[in-house]
Amino acid sequence: MVCFGAALVDVAQQLVVETFFTHVKMRPGTGWEPRCVDEFWSLPQNKPWYDEIAAAQQTAPSRAQAREAFLAWVDKAAALKDVTVLVDTASFDGAWLDQFLEDRSLLYLLGGSYKTVRDVSSWLAGIAWMEPCVSLNGTTEQAAARLGVPVPEWPEWPHCHRPDSDAADIALTCAYFSNALARIKGTEDDPRVRSGSYQALRAQRPLTEVERSTLVAKLQCLQGEEDQESIVRAERIREILSGE
Repeated sequence: MVCFGAALVDVAQQLVVETFFTHVKMRPGTGWEPRCVDEFWSLPQNKPWYDEIAAAQQTAPSRAQAREAFLAWVDKAAALKDVTVLVDTASFDGAWLDQFLEDRSLLYLLGGSYKTVRDVSSWLAGIAWMEPCVSLNGTTEQAAARLGVPVPEWPEWPHCHRPDSDAADIALTCAYFSNALARIKGTEDDPRVRSGSYQALRAQRPLTEVERSTLVAKLQCLQGEEDQESIVRAERIREILSGE
């Protein structure tokens, strides 16, 4: 890892509160992975930042210094209420972070207590109802289309592969879709309500025993709930089950 960045975002306000950035000096005997340089960093749009990172190695803080600076920043943020760690994607960035953090696992990053890390690309793919094993390219656009909202843009925080700017872009996008979901959940604008996904499925074939038992379990969980979203969901489940 040659540089590292993060961003703290207020979800409700869709506002960047603070960012963190540091270069990291390469360990002796290590270097750039040739395939990554050839396939990514050598591209014209990425080369200027690659050159800047390489030049900064002369004065970059050590790995230990960079790690301690980041953990101090995280500990300050962890004192706030309801902080969630976002990674995009967990398979790449999350793996690098765990290795960088050493004995401070990503899952225990906030205050030493276990907390799930949200993989943003997978979350957006779920919003977009993308099929498994489909490329995650374009998940932001597909999620926006599914919810019927504009594609978010953050001109002041471009996705330019500078890690603090990318982190802000990722977190703001996540905040944007969290707020969009909160506004439409359970209403007629909710794509799950509009599509009647189980109804459409039943029109093609009867529900399987697993699908039926899942709906029964969901209905049981909703019993006694008085909020509008739960009432709508319960009624639609009853409609589905009664139509069998």
